[in-house]
Amino acid sequence: MTGLGCKQWNFVDILNGAMDEDRYDVIIISYALHLVKESMLHSFCHKLASLAKRLIIISPHKFPVMKETFGWKEIENSVMDRIHFRVYDSLEYEELLVE
Repeated sequence: MTGLGCKQWNFVDILNGAMDEDRYDVIIISYALHLVKESMLHSFCHKLASLAKRLIIISPHKFPVMKETFGWKEIENSVMDRIHFRVYDSLEYEELLVE
């Protein structure tokens, strides 16, 4: 346990910049990415790619299919008890410059 609270952001909040002030080593999305509207998925994935070095998706199925054009390169993929675990490295991550 980290002792840190969870954020209450939704997909639109994140697209609108709710996470823009920080950078993350990893973002974990569990049983949620398939809920992003198809029309928002590309932009949403690019937004996350600019914010985090790595993305872990835990899902009951293989959707959505992440492509490198979404800003992520798959580095690991496994299935255990019908649960899909996928790990990606960002193709767009940039550290925040401290002034």
